[in-house]
Amino acid sequence: MDQMIEVSGYVVDIIEEEFDEGITLAEIHIVDDNDNSIIGFYANTTGDILQDDYVTMRGVPATFYSIENVGGGTTNSVRIGVSTIENTE
Repeated sequence: MDQMIEVSGYVVDIIEEEFDEGITLAEIHIVDDNDNSIIGFYANTTGDILQDDYVTMRGVPATFYSIENVGGGTTNSVRIGVSTIENTE
């Protein structure tokens, strides 16, 4: 998990938190064209990127995890440390 990857998909959710020293941390949840769930953490604001936008994120995978979904199954996902994000629509 030490190589840069590029993933693209529709934004499901974005949460940004600003810390005291002017640092912003963004959590971006996307679903790609194969219905894979990817969550990226970005040490900056996402600017004008909004829910339902199609974006490309580049970064390094940090961890893989699974959660129960609303349909009663399991959703597998990956978290990445994002170096760049851009709206590609």
